[in-house]
Amino acid sequence: MFADDVKVFRAVRNPSDTERLQMNLCLIENWCITNAMSINAAKCSLVSFTRSAQTLVVSDYVLNGTVLSRSTIVRDLGVVFSADLSPDKHIDFICGKALRMLNFILRASRGGLGIVALNILYKSLVRSILEYCSVVWSPYQHNHIERLDRIQRRFVRAVGVRLGHNYFDVPIELVEASLGLLPLSTRRQQADALFLWGVLRGTVDCPDLLCRIDLRASRLTRSCNLFFGRSHPTNYIMHGPLPRLHRLGNQLCRQFDFFDDSQSVIRGVFQSRVPR
Repeated sequence: MFADDVKVFRAVRNPSDTERLQMNLCLIENWCITNAMSINAAKCSLVSFTRSAQTLVVSDYVLNGTVLSRSTIVRDLGVVFSADLSPDKHIDFICGKALRMLNFILRASRGGLGIVALNILYKSLVRSILEYCSVVWSPYQHNHIERLDRIQRRFVRAVGVRLGHNYFDVPIELVEASLGLLPLSTRRQQADALFLWGVLRGTVDCPDLLCRIDLRASRLTRSCNLFFGRSHPTNYIMHGPLPRLHRLGNQLCRQFDFFDDSQSVIRGVFQSRVPR
């Protein structure tokens, strides 16, 4: 809840759930009347998030005497959510925004801006767009990953041209290394690891999320998996944020061969071993 932004979530599986959701909206409306606040229902929207059209329960909801309009896309805190929970629309949004910013930087720097300054502008104004809140929407499909990587390659090729290479002959990996640019997929994994460490350490204050982290208590002394691995019915669920964080945590534990107690493993992997 923010000063001018209220979100209401409820799982709707049957008509009785729609009645409860309408009751929640009525409670919000009554609270606003009691506190002398007004609601602009025209700016409110309704989105039904589901991966299966067969399970969708459609109903009209009324707020302040106005039937709420339905949307298939909503932007929340800079992240675009679509009704089918696909990251397509968000990746479309950030790729378009980052590409426009990159083109502006390249046009404005034709007057002789140095490579170091150009690299700083890219990291602060372009790469930040491609990485914002990646823990929520981090892609697993190759076409999505390729679209994001293409923007960084475009920047690297532009720098390579200024270093004297032909555009299509620029050694991408060498120029990236000289600029200190990691692959965007590696950066997203680092963000995942730091977020997981923050949840476990308490710097990310979200008890509801912490209770969903499955720490593994195993009797096998040779096992170094810190998190419990579950099977998932679909690729979408398997590559969701929490399963992805669990797999990454176990991967880091196996990579660094920690057999100490869990607290030492967490501290060693997520604080010392993950570059910031």
